[in-house]
Amino acid sequence: MNQAAIRTRNRTARWLTEVFQPPVVVTLQLLISPAVEAGFPGTIGYGALAALFVCVLPLVVLLGLVRLGKVTDHHVSNRKQRAPVLVMALASVAAGLVVLQAAGAPRSVMVMVLAIVGGIVVLAAVSPSGRSAATRRRCRLRQLFPS
Repeated sequence: MNQAAIRTRNRTARWLTEVFQPPVVVTLQLLISPAVEAGFPGTIGYGALAALFVCVLPLVVLLGLVRLGKVTDHHVSNRKQRAPVLVMALASVAAGLVVLQAAGAPRSVMVMVLAIVGGIVVLAAVSPSGRSAATRRRCRLRQLFPS
């Protein structure tokens, strides 16, 4: 494969990574989540309000942390930096839940946001360890059975 083809593949991979990153995908999910409720598309504002607290505000804070040099990049590649970022995101989502409840958001939006809370909790439990369980197993196997 020549250099131009490699550059094109890398550029495409970077573009896809940005387009399908969690804030983008979750925002779209939140915007369409009230579609199953009566009154849609009039209820789409609740999805937008949820997206503000779940995606936009945490991303803005994260980009500020990157700019200040507190976090390596907006993907939070350094696992040791993820816990505080996830706590910040969880706090924003919790505030969003309070606002959505007070605003009388449709059940589908509330359920979607609660599912996101579950995902953040699982991610927070797994991320700080530094290595996945599968990676630790492979390392142990290599120690037991060196090549």
